[in-house]
Amino acid sequence: MQILNASQSPLMARVRDRLLREGFDTRYSTTKLGAIDGRLLVRGHGTSQAFATHEFSGRLDDRWHLVAEEWRQAKASSTAPTALLVVATTISEPVADQLWEAGISFIDGNGMGYLKFPDLAYELGPDRVPRKVFRTERRTPSAPSSALTPAGLSVGLVALLSPPLLATPLRDITELVPASLGTVQGAISDLQESGYASRSGRLLAPKRLLDDWTSAYLRNYPKWHPSERYETEMSLATIRARLADVRSNVPAWLSGEGAVEEQGMSIRSTTVMIYVSDEHRLQLNKLLRLRRSDSGRVEVATAFWSPTLVPPPFAPSPVVRADLLATKDPRQHEMVERLETDDPVLRRLTGGS
Repeated sequence: MQILNASQSPLMARVRDRLLREGFDTRYSTTKLGAIDGRLLVRGHGTSQAFATHEFSGRLDDRWHLVAEEWRQAKASSTAPTALLVVATTISEPVADQLWEAGISFIDGNGMGYLKFPDLAYELGPDRVPRKVFRTERRTPSAPSSALTPAGLSVGLVALLSPPLLATPLRDITELVPASLGTVQGAISDLQESGYASRSGRLLAPKRLLDDWTSAYLRNYPKWHPSERYETEMSLATIRARLADVRSNVPAWLSGEGAVEEQGMSIRSTTVMIYVSDEHRLQLNKLLRLRRSDSGRVEVATAFWSPTLVPPPFAPSPVVRADLLATKDPRQHEMVERLETDDPVLRRLTGGS
């Protein structure tokens, strides 16, 4: 049972209650040491970690860099915990991405966060996104790879689809995905240093990369899937035919349950998910006669790959797989298993027969 400390703040009380609901036992004590406000011991899921904590009242900004530096200096003390947990009322996505990439644990007042243990990483996300727990003892280094951050996910997708491209010139990859040279270089370097891929362009841990890439993709699901929905009088078959018609000059891709239904699986889709580049979004609306509707069955998301990497009309299979998993519908999870067997890319990554 969680025991509240009289000295803890309301924010820390909310954080501890959130962890308790996730199956973690916590003990907290105030320990003023430079920028450090307290010490939080977190136990659960077969692991434990003592965190030095720092609380921000309000929206977290780049001041976390100063806190992290003071904490690193404080670690020289034998009494200072070896891990840092940043707690704030609100943590924006850009700052959360920075903390994630730096391997620093964080939780905000809404219960969103990431806990890094010596042998375990634990994400706390919105209810629509499945919780993801992944063991990290085989990772070198243990910090999350740049290819698993929002900016680098497109490079991670290239690695999943065509590993030999990792050994080609960087500019060749920037023509396939909307990523800068710096992002491509950093992501490829981390894929190699983390043991996911070799320098010759061969995946060393394909299943692990697929699982970790999917986890990172789902964690950032709202970023690529805005809440706007649309309606159209066209059937799914007509939509697919129009997307496949190169004469339309609108490169767009079908994903989720609509994609697997059109590929012959026994599922009747109730929603349609379409990816398109921002520059072709208006053209897509005209092509499919889309009109805004809060209860519409058509969702349009931004593609982070090019037609050269994956021609229409179907989204890359790792993306289709992730979109099916995001629904948490047992019916669609069965489709995931079927997809892993039938799709050549996923069969190679998962080791299916």
